[in-house]
Amino acid sequence: MRTGAKLAGFALALAALFGGAYGVGHVVGPLRGEPAVERPVPQHDGDMPGMGER
Repeated sequence: MRTGAKLAGFALALAALFGGAYGVGHVVGPLRGEPAVERPVPQHDGDMPGMGER
């Protein structure tokens, strides 16, 4: 398999994994005319449900 095909497959896998949570907000946000600064950016900072307090 060529390197280009591997990279394309990897990119598609990442898009499938993160598309629902991350991609939709970044695609729908600009369509609604929201400024990029006010759009929430998903970050793993420990505030996710089920992770508990550290």
